[in-house]
Amino acid sequence: MGRRARPRTDFRTVVLGVGILLAAAGAQFATHLAIGGFSQLTRMFRPSRLPPPPPFDPFDLMAGPETAAGGRMPPKFNPVQPRLPQ
Repeated sequence: MGRRARPRTDFRTVVLGVGILLAAAGAQFATHLAIGGFSQLTRMFRPSRLPPPPPFDPFDLMAGPETAAGGRMPPKFNPVQPRLPQ
């Protein structure tokens, strides 16, 4: 059995891959700029500590969704009942 030749990577495929990676990096940059402005982009050069998490309260897990959202509940779905012909 002879050795199988390794498939050659086409130059166009490499250029396409590099282009996709550069486009993704540009999209990431533009997204962070659009969402948080220039300060969002410069955060990696001036890191700071994260704020501490709120204290853990196990009652919040048992109380249900009406208290988990800070007491706000979405409005209940009330479908309109069709009128029956008389």
